[in-house]
Amino acid sequence: MIDFFNFFPIIKNMNILRKNILIPLVLFFYASGTIFASTSVKNINVIKNGNPADTMELFLIDGMGYVLTSDIAGIYKAKTNWYPASKKVILTVNGKEVVFRINSNRVIVDKIERFMKKPAKLKNGKLLIPLEFLLTRAFAEISNFYTEWDYSRLLLRVTTIPDIFPPRYYSYKDRTRVVIQAVEKKEIQLDSSKKEKILVKVYKSKIDSEKSSVAINDGVVNSIDAINLERDVMFVVNLGEYSGQYNTFTLSSPFRLVIDIERTSKTESSLPGFALGLAPSATGFIEKNVPSNILPPEKVKEDVRMPTDPQSKQGHKLKRVVIDAGHGGEDPGAIGPRGVKEKDINLLVAKSLASVLKKNGYEVFMTRSKDIFVPLADRTRFANKVMADLFVSIHCNASIAKRTSGFEIYFLSDKATDKAAEAVANMENSVIALEKHDANVKKDIEELLLSMAVNEFMNESSLICGVINQQICERVNSLKSRGVKQANFYVLRGASMPAVLVELAFLSNAKEEKLLRKSKFRKKMAESIARGIKIYEKKIAK
Repeated sequence: MIDFFNFFPIIKNMNILRKNILIPLVLFFYASGTIFASTSVKNINVIKNGNPADTMELFLIDGMGYVLTSDIAGIYKAKTNWYPASKKVILTVNGKEVVFRINSNRVIVDKIERFMKKPAKLKNGKLLIPLEFLLTRAFAEISNFYTEWDYSRLLLRVTTIPDIFPPRYYSYKDRTRVVIQAVEKKEIQLDSSKKEKILVKVYKSKIDSEKSSVAINDGVVNSIDAINLERDVMFVVNLGEYSGQYNTFTLSSPFRLVIDIERTSKTESSLPGFALGLAPSATGFIEKNVPSNILPPEKVKEDVRMPTDPQSKQGHKLKRVVIDAGHGGEDPGAIGPRGVKEKDINLLVAKSLASVLKKNGYEVFMTRSKDIFVPLADRTRFANKVMADLFVSIHCNASIAKRTSGFEIYFLSDKATDKAAEAVANMENSVIALEKHDANVKKDIEELLLSMAVNEFMNESSLICGVINQQICERVNSLKSRGVKQANFYVLRGASMPAVLVELAFLSNAKEEKLLRKSKFRKKMAESIARGIKIYEKKIAK
């Protein structure tokens, strides 16, 4: 594509314009606010809470996707105010303001200054902002919507972030206790007029109903159904044969409704041996492992791990880390001379790294915790959905030259550091052949995806690469550093946070394959990476 500045030499080569009219032309475009770039327009479909919504226009400007604020206002129920004199647009969502300025990368989100990779633009009197802004955690937090961009289908998915957790229950010898947790204090109504049911309505709420219905079958409660009404959430507690009276109370920090349902004395005599599996009678109630975050949607639920001690996270500017064990399932990755598979080593190191980070108070998520195949795009999509602060992808290297050795740390760039780095990226990207893709995916959409991924986090990604590289050098004497490099890794594309890829060692090198088989070496690598993350956090907190 032709950018603004490279366009002028082409004009001169064509002998269309002379030097004396070139400068006035530049001033005209600058003053008018007109977009002077390679631009095309596509229609994209919007799915909101599972239902088709209106289509909207996507403006592709030099490979970057832009959308109109008027379309954003319609989808997210926001209001826009345009101030021509100051070239400022204020987008108000849920009573919170987002302030954009024409031709500026700077954006104020709920009074906090942030920066976009590309500036807001003016087209025919309307403001265009980068599509990537809608995918950020900052926008999700004020809009209360998860936003996903499916580049292959030109599809924008918008889903309300739940504010009610899936119900929990505890079966005791004398009662069954049901706990309903909300993000904030809620107005609640209980109704027990229907036979063998307790209805609990939580006003002005939203829940992921598909994952919030619970089968209990402990004699007191058969099941709990969760239903989203138009604006509220309804829980239906289906009582069992041995249910008696119930009472309720609430807890704070976080807000919870507790329902205690009495167990009648019939249980033990009618069901011999049943009571043996029940906990002792409840006296006080201190709930352990209370979740601090709403569980993410279905595609990312499998490998979510909640923190065992939410209080230990306090003070972390970098709280959530997603660890990606490269390859998996039918994709073995590189295979060493003695048959060691990269996918297995990656998973072992990823689990070790997760363990170390959890002990240091971080909230850790894994893209896979077992030997399964996960498409490349789903890995960073998962990281975006759980609103991670850092994405770390673990891999092993390989080379035709069997003596090639050492570790490397990568961050995303459209241009590789050198041919060797490009070769590594091509090898890791080859897994895309195992994935199913729409045959109509266009080249400009691929370029759009990469452009969105190589964003303001490049500097942060480069910084953490350097810190991790230094820590491995200091702590792992048996391995040499091949340096910090950049390349176009598909697995890092689209990450809305700093993202790095660690090539632990060369599986194709017999000596390093032997090292990778040793748990002591893998643990040292994991600890070095974790230490690098901790030092990086201190640097960005200054």
